[in-house]
Amino acid sequence: MAGYPICGNLPTIQIIIKVDLTLRQFYQKVKKEYTEISEIIEIVDSFKTQCPICHENDCAYFLGFYYRQVIDEKGKYYPDFPVPRFACRGKGNAKAVNHKTFSLLHYHLVPYSKYSLPLVSRLLRLRHIDGKTVICIQKYLDHLSSLDDSYYHYMLSDSGILVFKHLFLNAIIKI
Repeated sequence: MAGYPICGNLPTIQIIIKVDLTLRQFYQKVKKEYTEISEIIEIVDSFKTQCPICHENDCAYFLGFYYRQVIDEKGKYYPDFPVPRFACRGKGNAKAVNHKTFSLLHYHLVPYSKYSLPLVSRLLRLRHIDGKTVICIQKYLDHLSSLDDSYYHYMLSDSGILVFKHLFLNAIIKI
């Protein structure tokens, strides 16, 4: 079970994958144009070669999506961002974990967080590299949320920046 983060008494299997789409493009493709998951995520075919749970060929199959809240790199809020989920048929004897399902997480997403990695990175850069005050960053965020109702409204504080810093560091550790 080494290599998988632990949640409760079972490891969680969220495989972070590189997708050549922004979060917005991924969302739109799934919501409006979705026909076949392998058309959206090319890596899906590699799970036909080897299941990440039991390591058997032609085992994992697409279950559908679960939905979570996400705030993308530009501050746009998605209350129902789709995350592809797969199941193991249990064909192999070398089970890596005591699970039957796994999900593929877009590489901009952080497990168990609605804030995308590029957004967190941008806010940390503004504060710690560019030396902007929290008030200045809050004005920037207010500007984003005033552009469109679908943008998330933040109430930022020094402790919020610290939370983002820890979130960023934890994301790096999980990668």
